[in-house]
Amino acid sequence: MGLIYTYAMFENRECFQNENFEMWIYNGIFFVKVLTDHFCLNMAEECVRLRISLTGQNSYPMLSDSRCVKDFCREAREYLADKKNTRYLNAGAIVVNSRSQRIIGNFFIQINRPNIPSKIFTNEQEALKWLEAYKLKNTKHL
Repeated sequence: MGLIYTYAMFENRECFQNENFEMWIYNGIFFVKVLTDHFCLNMAEECVRLRISLTGQNSYPMLSDSRCVKDFCREAREYLADKKNTRYLNAGAIVVNSRSQRIIGNFFIQINRPNIPSKIFTNEQEALKWLEAYKLKNTKHL
């Protein structure tokens, strides 16, 4: 089955969705919702490519809703933490909802060490509040 990509305007914001991700920019924050429970290298590569395409190479703080993810492979963690793949991001909040996801997320932050401020949250509103400090004044707010 081929990949289905959908770009749309939703509530005055450009959105993207396929079977793996939903992505959008709202109020100066880039959002990605992972829709699958297994996150592997090819998905990490796709995620970065689509993020850069959607953001137009403008920098944003990112909220990653990773509450569906149960398996986050080593290669994907290494790829996402690499400096070239965090370009156009100035912070990352990862929202999880289980203890095992928190452990995987903290492992990513402490071992893979992304070069942007990163933090794990179980509450989306707290994540958004934390990201407010990383909004850039020159970032286009969609």
